[in-house]
Amino acid sequence: MALGTHDFTPDPRNDAILINVNGTLTPRAQAVVSVFDSDILNDPAGPQTADGIWGRHWYCAVEASTRFAPSPTNMPKLSDAARRIADECEADYARLAALRIAAISHPS
Repeated sequence: MALGTHDFTPDPRNDAILINVNGTLTPRAQAVVSVFDSDILNDPAGPQTADGIWGRHWYCAVEASTRFAPSPTNMPKLSDAARRIADECEADYARLAALRIAAISHPS
């Protein structure tokens, strides 16, 4: 069975993500809508206003696309040099993650 947009490998770093729901930053676990607007999944083929300046960089596939493609099943492996860079960036990522905008918990 093909994987779809909402099929993913869980990553605990995503647990604290806030999603804009009608102008309110909402904790991911409490967001009651898809992170993708359902209308975008049925766009006609061709450029869309929402593509913005990035559309021309999407490997020309945006010109023919009508929906999101499944996630790749074989993620590329980093070369040794790229792995060293990624490892060196991990501490910076952790520092930035600690400064992210976080939801305020309110007792029910």
